[in-house]
Amino acid sequence: MALRIKWGNDSNFLFTVGGFHPDYTPPPLDLPELRRLSIGLLTGNPRLTVSTYFAITSNTVQFGAAVDFYFKVSKFKVIGYLHFDALFQFNPFYFKIALAAGLGVYVGSKEILGIHLSGSLEGPTPWHITGRVKFKILWVIKISVSIETTWGQTKDTSLPDVAVLPKLIEAVENKANWLTPLEATGDNPDHLVSLRTIENTDDNIIAHPNRSLSVSQKVVPLDLNIEKFGTQNPADATHFHLRLLDEDGNELNKTNLKEEFAPDSFFKLKESERLSRPSFEKYNGGIEGTGSSELTSDYFREREVEFEMIILDELDPEPPEPDELDPEPVLVSMAAYEFSAFVKNGSAAKSSLSYKNSNTSVLAPNKVAIAEESFAIVDVDDLSLFENQQLSSELEARQALEQLLAERPELEGQLDIAPSFELV
Repeated sequence: MALRIKWGNDSNFLFTVGGFHPDYTPPPLDLPELRRLSIGLLTGNPRLTVSTYFAITSNTVQFGAAVDFYFKVSKFKVIGYLHFDALFQFNPFYFKIALAAGLGVYVGSKEILGIHLSGSLEGPTPWHITGRVKFKILWVIKISVSIETTWGQTKDTSLPDVAVLPKLIEAVENKANWLTPLEATGDNPDHLVSLRTIENTDDNIIAHPNRSLSVSQKVVPLDLNIEKFGTQNPADATHFHLRLLDEDGNELNKTNLKEEFAPDSFFKLKESERLSRPSFEKYNGGIEGTGSSELTSDYFREREVEFEMIILDELDPEPPEPDELDPEPVLVSMAAYEFSAFVKNGSAAKSSLSYKNSNTSVLAPNKVAIAEESFAIVDVDDLSLFENQQLSSELEARQALEQLLAERPELEGQLDIAPSFELV
């Protein structure tokens, strides 16, 4: 058996016991050699073996069984078999059941007596059946009969259309999908204040005024034209977009948040695309707001640094004169270079939050970052970037190209999609 659950940019899922349907090609998931689950009812000579398999993929259930018989006496062999394979597809609903059986007597590798039959049934309506029967007695009688017929009306076996927007609204209204990062509490000296734990309520989401506010969901990709929803077609809309507004109706500065989506659940893919494309890709699933761009501040004021200086000298045994007990305070100025020296070595500078301690040293090595794969609309002649059209996924780039060609048909044949690393 094999189980594959893979996350990341090349996410996938697969489960099988004993292998797959003979017509199915599994995805490249480093699978071991998968043999049918078998039981030897008789071993040696004669030999009777029963085998079976079961598998689940994104849109199919597969299972089958087989019985094989073998018996040898001198130069004569008797070989018999009964095989069964079934493949069920969910949407649109479709199934194919195949059956094969046979019994033959052989001298060496040459069959002298035998009867074999095979057939398959596909449906539902229209129903399609194929079958073949072969009969042989020595070299005297050889009979082969084949049939193939189709009957019944063509019916739409797809599931009814589904409204997507209510499901998206339900996900957005779910408080668990809202992220409001808060400063952690505890004994860490970096936390200048302690925050009381406040739980979100049914009516309110608690957010820190100096942090971001974000919402993300995995119901449907945003900012893309979807073609289906799971195994059904969307009934209300095919394009969805989210915005964050303040109380005055102004849109907050935002960045898109990526989530993992299965392309086959939202876009109509060919069989070849289902095998070649990743099972999961990152599309826009939410947004993060960081406040309005309309910022205000108080007036800037520049002040001279002046302070009162008092010197206490423990080595001076003479007490101060009576008239010196309450002298008039004298304000002393400090030069800028002296003030800077005190600032760089004072208590504020020694804090772990200070610029002195948090600033990266000029001797520190550059940080290593792995860039997310992106795609671009390029000129087919030289692979140069066309009008700064770079997007985070191949599907987004493909839809952007289709929209661009619809608006400017004169560019037909001049543009294509390429990974960003191939840009000139």
